Amino acid sequence: MAALDRLGLDAQVGMALYTGRLDPAEAFAACMDFDKGGGRLPCVVEDAAGRVRMLAWQTPESLRQALSTGRGVYWSRSRGEVWVKGATSGNTQRLLRARADCDRDTVLFTVDSPGPACHTGAGSCFGPLDFRLDDLEAVIAGRLAAAPPGSYTARLMADPALLDAKLREETEEVVEARERPGDLVWECADLLYHLLARMAAGGVRLGQVEAELGRRHVVPRDRKPNLTAREEKP
Repeated sequence: MAALDRLGLDAQVGMALYTGRLDPAEAFAACMDFDKGGGRLPCVVEDAAGRVRMLAWQTPESLRQALSTGRGVYWSRSRGEVWVKGATSGNTQRLLRARADCDRDTVLFTVDSPGPACHTGAGSCFGPLDFRLDDLEAVIAGRLAAAPPGSYTARLMADPALLDAKLREETEEVVEARERPGDLVWECADLLYHLLARMAAGGVRLGQVEAELGRRHVVPRDRKPNLTAREEKP
C-alpha cells in the first residue's frame, strides 16, 4: 500500500482486512512521511463540527496506537513518550477519522472531545469555541435520550403531532419575516431548532444531510489520492 501510495495510486483493500492479513493502522502509518520532521509529524486535531481543538505531534508508534485504539493518542515532545490524551485529566478524545494531507507529512484527526482540549481548561488551544449546529444536535440528542421533566424538547419528541404543528408554524413565520431581517434571524433559528428535532426523532443525523448536500454539489476529483481512516459505522 505504501509503495502504491508513493506512485500516486489508490489502493482498495477488502478481504485482507477482515482476515487479519493487513493491519490498517500499520498501513496508514506506512504511507506517512515522517522523515521530513525527523521521525515525527504534526497532527491537527478538530472536532466533528470542524473546529480546530489543538495541534499535537505523531510518531509512527503513537499514530499506530491512536488508529488501533480509536483514541486521541499523540507524541509528547516534552516527555519524549507516547501520550494518551486525558489519561490524567480525564478529558479523553474518541478518534472518529484520520486523514492525511496531500504531501503525507501532516495528519488531520477528527475527534469527539466533550471536554477541554487545552491544558488551560479551554475547549480549544486557539480560543473560545463558536457554537455550531452540531452542538445543538448534541443537546437535542441528550434530551431525547434522557427525557428530563419539564424539557420542551422532550415534550416535542413525545408528541409527533405537536412537532409537526410547530414545524409548520415556524416555517410560516420564516416566510412572513422575509422583509424584516432582524425577525428573520430569530425565526430561522426557531425553524432550525425544530428541524433538528424532527431529524433526531426520525433518526437522521446532521452529517447525513450534509453528505447529501455534498453529493448534489459535484466537484472535480482531486488528483492526489485521499488517505482516510474512518470509524466503522453501525
